[in-house]
Parts: sequence; structure tokens; C-alpha cells
Amino acid sequence: MPLEALIISPAERAALPVLLTKRLIRRHYVPVADRTLSRWISSGRFPRADIAVGGKIRLWKKASVENWIAEQEKNHD
Repeated sequence: MPLEALIISPAERAALPVLLTKRLIRRHYVPVADRTLSRWISSGRFPRADIAVGGKIRLWKKASVENWIAEQEKNHD
């Protein structure tokens, strides 16, 4: 499946919840394996979660993820 088929439109993204799980991030923003995203978070390549609930639940603000993506696009131009 081509990468373009995995990425949703900005209008579809606007309908996503304000807080995102790793699964939602991988499904709608950054189509990489769970382990890859975990490594990016550990190494500082991807921002750490904005909210930690309990021992394992991590949530990112949608704006944090979208800002990171915009920064990546800006750096690759």
C-alpha cells in the first residue's frame, strides 16, 4: 500500500480527538511501526507524551503532534 494511502487529509484529522494515543498517531499521522515510534520517543526524535496516566498510558496533544510534523516538513525543505 502506498504511503499516500495511509495518510488522512487535514479535514479528516480535524475530526480526531484532541488527545492522541500512539496508535492514533501511527494510524493517522506517522505510519511507522510501534517499535519505531517508541525508539523515536526514547531518543528525543519525537516529542514525549504531554500526559501520562498511570504507569503505561501516554497521550499527546494533537497540536503537539501537528507542530512536530510541521517542523519536520520545514526542516526537509
